[in-house]
Amino acid sequence: MTHETMKRVPSYLKGLVATRGRADAHVQRLEGILQEVQAQVDKARRERDACDSLIRAYSSELDPTCILPVRAWRGKYGARGAVTNEIRSFVQAAQPAAVSTAEVTWHLVMKFEMDFINTEARDRWKKTSVRNRLRELAAKGVVERVAGGDDEVEGRQSSSWRWAEQVASSSLDALAEAAQASGLAVAEGTTKLE
Repeated sequence: MTHETMKRVPSYLKGLVATRGRADAHVQRLEGILQEVQAQVDKARRERDACDSLIRAYSSELDPTCILPVRAWRGKYGARGAVTNEIRSFVQAAQPAAVSTAEVTWHLVMKFEMDFINTEARDRWKKTSVRNRLRELAAKGVVERVAGGDDEVEGRQSSSWRWAEQVASSSLDALAEAAQASGLAVAEGTTKLE
Protein backbone atom coordinates (compact mmCIF):
# COMPACT_ATOMS: atom_id res chain seq x y z
CA MET A 1 0.00 0.00 0.00
CA THR A 2 1.45 3.35 -0.97
CA HIS A 3 1.70 6.38 1.28
CA GLU A 4 -0.88 8.14 -0.91
CA THR A 5 -3.41 5.34 -0.36
CA MET A 6 -2.70 5.28 3.37
CA LYS A 7 -3.67 8.99 3.62
CA ARG A 8 -7.15 8.24 2.25
CA VAL A 9 -7.84 5.46 4.77
CA PRO A 10 -10.10 6.65 7.61
CA SER A 11 -8.26 6.93 10.92
CA TYR A 12 -10.39 4.24 12.55
CA LEU A 13 -9.14 1.73 9.93
CA LYS A 14 -5.44 2.60 9.93
CA GLY A 15 -4.63 0.18 12.73
CA LEU A 16 -6.48 -2.62 10.98
CA VAL A 17 -4.69 -1.84 7.69
CA ALA A 18 -1.30 -1.93 9.45
CA THR A 19 -2.18 -5.23 11.15
CA ARG A 20 -3.24 -6.68 7.81
CA GLY A 21 0.08 -5.60 6.27
CA ARG A 22 2.05 -7.30 9.04
CA ALA A 23 -0.08 -10.45 8.73
CA ASP A 24 0.50 -10.51 4.96
CA ALA A 25 4.27 -10.23 5.45
CA HIS A 26 4.10 -13.09 7.96
CA VAL A 27 2.10 -15.23 5.49
CA GLN A 28 4.71 -14.57 2.78
CA ARG A 29 7.60 -15.54 5.09
CA LEU A 30 5.83 -18.74 6.18
CA GLU A 31 4.94 -19.63 2.58
CA GLY A 32 8.64 -19.29 1.74
CA ILE A 33 9.50 -21.65 4.60
CA LEU A 34 6.76 -24.03 3.44
CA GLN A 35 8.19 -24.10 -0.10
CA GLU A 36 11.67 -24.80 1.25
CA VAL A 37 10.35 -27.58 3.49
CA GLN A 38 8.35 -29.09 0.60
CA ALA A 39 11.45 -29.11 -1.62
CA GLN A 40 13.40 -30.93 1.10
CA VAL A 41 10.55 -33.43 1.62
CA ASP A 42 10.46 -34.15 -2.13
CA LYS A 43 14.25 -34.63 -2.23
CA ALA A 44 14.20 -36.95 0.81
CA ARG A 45 11.35 -39.00 -0.70
CA ARG A 46 13.27 -39.43 -3.97
CA GLU A 47 16.34 -40.59 -2.04
CA ARG A 48 14.28 -42.99 0.08
CA ASP A 49 12.48 -44.38 -2.99
CA ALA A 50 15.79 -44.89 -4.80
CA CYS A 51 17.11 -46.81 -1.78
CA ASP A 52 13.93 -48.90 -1.71
CA SER A 53 14.39 -49.79 -5.39
CA LEU A 54 17.99 -50.87 -4.85
CA ILE A 55 17.13 -52.89 -1.73
CA ARG A 56 14.37 -54.72 -3.62
CA ALA A 57 16.69 -55.31 -6.59
CA TYR A 58 19.33 -56.93 -4.38
CA SER A 59 17.05 -58.75 -1.96
CA SER A 60 13.45 -59.73 -2.57
CA GLU A 61 13.21 -60.99 1.02
CA LEU A 62 13.83 -57.58 2.63
CA ASP A 63 10.88 -55.20 2.83
CA PRO A 64 12.23 -51.60 2.92
CA THR A 65 9.02 -50.33 4.57
CA CYS A 66 9.93 -52.35 7.69
CA ILE A 67 13.19 -50.40 8.16
CA LEU A 68 12.82 -48.04 11.12
CA PRO A 69 13.77 -44.36 10.72
CA VAL A 70 17.12 -43.37 12.17
CA ARG A 71 16.91 -40.16 14.17
CA ALA A 72 20.31 -38.59 14.49
CA TRP A 73 21.08 -34.90 14.70
CA ARG A 74 23.60 -34.43 17.47
CA GLY A 75 26.95 -33.19 16.26
CA LYS A 76 25.64 -32.16 12.83
CA TYR A 77 26.12 -28.45 13.45
CA GLY A 78 29.43 -28.35 11.62
CA ALA A 79 32.34 -26.26 12.87
CA ARG A 80 32.27 -24.49 16.20
CA GLY A 81 30.01 -21.44 15.97
CA ALA A 82 28.14 -22.70 12.89
CA VAL A 83 24.69 -22.26 14.46
CA THR A 84 25.43 -18.71 15.61
CA ASN A 85 26.87 -17.84 12.21
CA GLU A 86 23.80 -19.28 10.50
CA ILE A 87 21.51 -17.23 12.75
CA ARG A 88 23.48 -14.09 11.86
CA SER A 89 23.27 -14.85 8.14
CA PHE A 90 19.54 -15.60 8.28
CA VAL A 91 18.64 -12.41 10.19
CA GLN A 92 20.92 -10.29 7.99
CA ALA A 93 19.42 -11.74 4.79
CA ALA A 94 15.92 -10.80 5.98
CA GLN A 95 16.76 -7.13 6.54
CA PRO A 96 15.13 -4.70 6.75
CA ALA A 97 12.32 -7.05 7.87
CA ALA A 98 12.34 -8.70 11.26
CA VAL A 99 12.15 -12.48 11.70
CA SER A 100 10.58 -14.33 14.60
CA THR A 101 12.35 -16.77 16.90
CA ALA A 102 10.11 -19.48 15.41
CA GLU A 103 11.28 -18.63 11.88
CA VAL A 104 14.93 -18.73 12.96
CA THR A 105 14.27 -22.09 14.64
CA TRP A 106 12.67 -23.60 11.52
CA HIS A 107 15.51 -22.30 9.36
CA LEU A 108 18.08 -23.99 11.64
CA VAL A 109 16.08 -27.23 11.78
CA MET A 110 16.08 -27.39 7.99
CA LYS A 111 19.65 -26.18 7.50
CA PHE A 112 21.20 -28.67 9.93
CA GLU A 113 18.65 -31.43 9.19
CA MET A 114 17.63 -31.79 12.81
CA ASP A 115 15.06 -34.32 13.86
CA PHE A 116 13.39 -34.08 17.26
CA ILE A 117 11.57 -36.90 18.97
CA ASN A 118 8.55 -34.63 19.56
CA THR A 119 7.46 -30.99 19.47
CA GLU A 120 8.25 -30.54 23.17
CA ALA A 121 11.91 -31.45 22.53
CA ARG A 122 12.06 -28.98 19.64
CA ASP A 123 10.45 -26.27 21.77
CA ARG A 124 12.96 -26.88 24.59
CA TRP A 125 15.81 -26.56 22.09
CA LYS A 126 14.26 -23.35 20.73
CA LYS A 127 13.92 -21.87 24.22
CA THR A 128 17.45 -22.73 25.29
CA SER A 129 19.70 -22.76 22.25
CA VAL A 130 18.04 -20.45 19.74
CA ARG A 131 16.73 -17.77 22.12
CA ASN A 132 19.98 -17.68 24.09
CA ARG A 133 22.05 -17.22 20.94
CA LEU A 134 19.71 -14.48 19.71
CA ARG A 135 19.98 -12.72 23.06
CA GLU A 136 23.79 -13.00 22.95
CA LEU A 137 23.81 -11.49 19.46
CA ALA A 138 21.52 -8.71 20.69
CA ALA A 139 23.86 -7.99 23.62
CA LYS A 140 26.71 -7.62 21.11
CA GLY A 141 24.65 -5.25 18.95
CA VAL A 142 24.50 -7.64 15.99
CA VAL A 143 20.71 -8.03 16.07
CA GLU A 144 18.01 -6.12 17.88
CA ARG A 145 14.81 -7.35 19.43
CA VAL A 146 11.64 -5.88 17.96
CA ALA A 147 8.97 -5.18 20.54
CA GLY A 148 5.65 -6.92 20.05
CA GLY A 149 6.60 -9.40 17.35
CA ASP A 150 4.05 -10.25 14.68
CA ASP A 151 4.46 -13.99 15.04
CA GLU A 152 1.90 -15.44 17.41
CA VAL A 153 2.73 -18.98 18.44
CA GLU A 154 0.30 -21.01 20.54
CA GLY A 155 -1.47 -17.85 21.74
CA ARG A 156 1.77 -16.14 22.86
CA GLN A 157 3.62 -13.33 21.15
CA SER A 158 6.97 -14.56 19.86
CA SER A 159 10.02 -12.31 19.85
CA SER A 160 11.10 -10.87 16.54
CA TRP A 161 14.62 -9.88 15.64
CA ARG A 162 16.18 -7.73 12.95
CA TRP A 163 19.69 -6.97 11.80
CA ALA A 164 21.23 -4.03 13.65
CA GLU A 165 23.69 -1.74 11.88
CA GLN A 166 26.96 -2.16 13.68
CA VAL A 167 29.08 0.84 14.47
CA ALA A 168 32.71 0.28 13.50
CA SER A 169 34.79 -0.50 16.55
CA SER A 170 38.52 -0.39 16.97
CA SER A 171 38.55 -2.83 19.87
CA LEU A 172 40.47 -6.04 19.46
CA ASP A 173 37.41 -7.98 20.66
CA ALA A 174 35.33 -6.66 17.76
CA LEU A 175 38.11 -7.35 15.27
CA ALA A 176 38.61 -10.89 16.58
CA GLU A 177 34.86 -11.55 16.42
CA ALA A 178 34.69 -10.26 12.85
CA ALA A 179 37.64 -12.47 11.89
CA GLN A 180 36.04 -15.56 13.45
CA ALA A 181 32.70 -14.81 11.75
CA SER A 182 34.60 -14.74 8.44
CA GLY A 183 36.09 -18.15 9.17
CA LEU A 184 39.58 -16.95 10.07
CA ALA A 185 41.49 -18.43 12.98
CA VAL A 186 42.30 -16.11 15.85
CA ALA A 187 45.32 -16.82 18.03
CA GLU A 188 44.65 -17.35 21.74
CA GLY A 189 45.21 -14.24 23.83
CA THR A 190 45.02 -11.76 20.96
CA THR A 191 41.78 -10.23 22.15
CA LYS A 192 43.29 -8.38 25.11
CA LEU A 193 45.20 -5.13 25.19
CA GLU A 194 48.08 -5.20 27.63
